[in-house]
Amino acid sequence: MIYISTEKISAALLQGENPLPHFRSREHDMRVEFCKGTPPFCLSGAGFSCGYRILPYTVQDRYDRNRKECDIRTIVMENDFIKAEFLPDWGGRLWSLVDKTEGRELLYKNGVLQPANLAIRNAWFSGGIEWNVGQYGHAFTTCSTVGFASVRASDGEEFLRMYSYERCKDFFWQIDFHLPESSRFLYAHPVIFNINDEPLSVYYWTNIAVPQTDSSRVFASSRHALYKTPDNQNGRPTFGYGRMPFFPIAPDIDLSYPARIPFSSEYFFNCTDESHPWEAALEKDGAGLFDVSTGELSYRKMFCWGNCRGGRHWGSFLAGEAETSLGAREGEEENADCRYFEIQAGLSQTQLHGISMPPRDRWEWTQVFGLLCVSASDAASNDWNLAARAVELSVRDSIDTSKLDLLDASYAAKADLPISKPLSDAGEWGALEKERRMMRGESDIPPSAAFCFSDEQNPWRLLLTKGIFPYRSPEDGPGQFMTGKKWQRLLEAYIAASKEMPPWNAFYHLGVMKMEKGDEEGAASCWLDAEKTCSTAWTQRNLAQLALFKNDIAGALSHYECAVQAAGFYADVSVAEEYAALLVQTERYEKAIELYSSLPGAWKNSDSLVIAYGRACASLGKKDEAYKTLSRNFANIRESESPLADIWSRMHASPPPFCLDFSMKSSGGSSGRKESL
Repeated sequence: MIYISTEKISAALLQGENPLPHFRSREHDMRVEFCKGTPPFCLSGAGFSCGYRILPYTVQDRYDRNRKECDIRTIVMENDFIKAEFLPDWGGRLWSLVDKTEGRELLYKNGVLQPANLAIRNAWFSGGIEWNVGQYGHAFTTCSTVGFASVRASDGEEFLRMYSYERCKDFFWQIDFHLPESSRFLYAHPVIFNINDEPLSVYYWTNIAVPQTDSSRVFASSRHALYKTPDNQNGRPTFGYGRMPFFPIAPDIDLSYPARIPFSSEYFFNCTDESHPWEAALEKDGAGLFDVSTGELSYRKMFCWGNCRGGRHWGSFLAGEAETSLGAREGEEENADCRYFEIQAGLSQTQLHGISMPPRDRWEWTQVFGLLCVSASDAASNDWNLAARAVELSVRDSIDTSKLDLLDASYAAKADLPISKPLSDAGEWGALEKERRMMRGESDIPPSAAFCFSDEQNPWRLLLTKGIFPYRSPEDGPGQFMTGKKWQRLLEAYIAASKEMPPWNAFYHLGVMKMEKGDEEGAASCWLDAEKTCSTAWTQRNLAQLALFKNDIAGALSHYECAVQAAGFYADVSVAEEYAALLVQTERYEKAIELYSSLPGAWKNSDSLVIAYGRACASLGKKDEAYKTLSRNFANIRESESPLADIWSRMHASPPPFCLDFSMKSSGGSSGRKESL
């Protein structure tokens, strides 16, 4: 049974997006270090295509901690044994998975929807199962609407399909969810389509949040793992290789118990020798969630925040309980805990290992989720190998792998079926890409997806169908971006063919395309042409960013100052946020305070501006003003950063209070991060 419903959840809804383009890192690959003795096969693909990139998507940084009770749209799939609840407007997150026979929630179901700055586009929230497709750093669609539809097969089965068009790398993906009538398990069948003539760098991880208790324990089908060290080497992410459950980073701690780890930690199981890799998170009673898959999904992972001050703060902060203000309730530190940890499954050795998909290829597999029950004494055995063997026997008894292979083949055959009933729109960009392909005589998009148009992409549709690119007022912002080379050719052809001077935004967008592809001189030329047509804050900001890429601080400051005087500056707070942060970074504190004081009152609710102002005041000894900034409840705190503690430390030699401290340092001085972007 599949149906649409709602659930009342205390939520801080997103309030729009940042309109600025955030450009790709100059280094497309990320530099990764390995400890001495790491096997050579672990080095293959390390860092490949893991550098920062999000365009044509924009940053989702418009949220606060003022939650309200909301009717959140859900899509439910259930039979007599399992109930699965998805959030289509929040990346398709599997928010709840209940074993109805046992009356047991198998996932960590957060009591709130509270975004925080932890993902590649900023906004992210904890809980449930997240489907990470696209680029290192969670998913572009983590806090966006994705498509859902029901599909009816010829054998009478009705199943659920989630799907989207990934605009950054130009590919389509879908996940079909199957719940047979008599099944006690939920089956997911992801498919990634590369319908282009070029290789595709692929990132895929299923992130499963489960409740964390002192007894929570992790098992997997491999005994060996790559572990991330809590301290980076040469400022780079660093991995070592070892055998569970003891690693050199904490030689006296059984790391199969996440609650015992004194720092943020992650380790990755290499299950390539297994035909059906699996992982389980079990509790004191020997029961808990497990997943098993076909062999394509060959790697598993454990992540925990760590039993340290910052880890407990993050766990409570994401649950909407810990406040970030000097007026926080007493006892918050004593009551804080990590709440959850994650078991994950992916296509590569770690999330910092990239893989390449050949042109015109299609990858798919099947992953199963459900309740696993093991003898409590076996699961808690001090001998992890004995416990792991007991868990493995239970997994094999629970899942008939030969039947799983047959189901995988059946689900692959059904993956091309057209949708029967739309349940959630997937957005208009897939429709535009389909139209572009049809007009250019290219291969069609997968028949298993359906998209619809909206007004958002009209300028680009006019460029495609009419060969024109309409003027956009600077007061309306730059609009949506495109970065694909096929769209760049269309925009270049329009500019070259124009008998009159094209509008500023045509040059602006062409410059964005060139910058994203590494053509910095070409980008500069386009933006200077845009300025000749109409001087805007948007173009000046891009020129400032280009100057920063070249380490030209003076040039960047000059362009930001010009942006303040240019058209469109007061249309959005984003340019002011960047300028204020740069002023503080370069120790121009008086100028930062002057800028902050000159801005509209409504903008002074921006976390970024308040933090910059607080840092400037603290640095100049204006303690009363600095303390005022610390009295607000901040939402936009970046993982691995402690801006509030920094304001405190500019005025005090003593450590910051718990409410301001997001540092991931353990008592032993180790630090860690979940996903370094």
